[in-house]
Amino acid sequence: MWNQKSDKSGLQVKLGAAHQVKHATIIRKQVGISEQAIGNTTLTAWNLISEFKYNVMVSRSLEISPYFAGRYAEKIQDGYTEEDAQIPLTYNDIEDKSLSVVGGLKFKKDFSNKFNIFGSGGIEYDIYHDISNLNPTGISGITSVDLGKDFNRTRPVVSLGFNFNITNQKIIRLNAQYEELSYKGMSEKNIYLSYNIGF
Repeated sequence: MWNQKSDKSGLQVKLGAAHQVKHATIIRKQVGISEQAIGNTTLTAWNLISEFKYNVMVSRSLEISPYFAGRYAEKIQDGYTEEDAQIPLTYNDIEDKSLSVVGGLKFKKDFSNKFNIFGSGGIEYDIYHDISNLNPTGISGITSVDLGKDFNRTRPVVSLGFNFNITNQKIIRLNAQYEELSYKGMSEKNIYLSYNIGF
């Protein structure tokens, strides 16, 4: 992170990278004459992020920051074969790549040196997106599924949270986020509670 000024007003530039691995159990529920089945897979994600933000001190306690960010994301879901089924389905690897930009406004309001609230609102837009088709096998007559068919290229992103500073180096943070996902009719809501210790 780079700041134009020592008081963190003015231009601020952030660069970041993230890598995540999750193990998931997927349950195919019984519908009609089909049987219930379970499959295990691994989800791997990489993100590269750059953010440009201009911090404006409206008052001693209120900071408003227009921002613009770019993100490259790559997600892979490993293929798997279902278990606990007489006729199991096998699913192929799914690879999802995107290059997106997001712009909006962030704010931070200090109520004391112990407590502040913060939030943001913005619009995310995918410049590039490519995702594999889903091609299940194991039963005749199953067709491939175009996962990019109902792709939602433009999406709102909103967050709101607060910090409680126990000391200058110890902070309790609660953050709630809402965002529409890449597929129409789907959204994600997250609440994070964290305890941060500085060094």
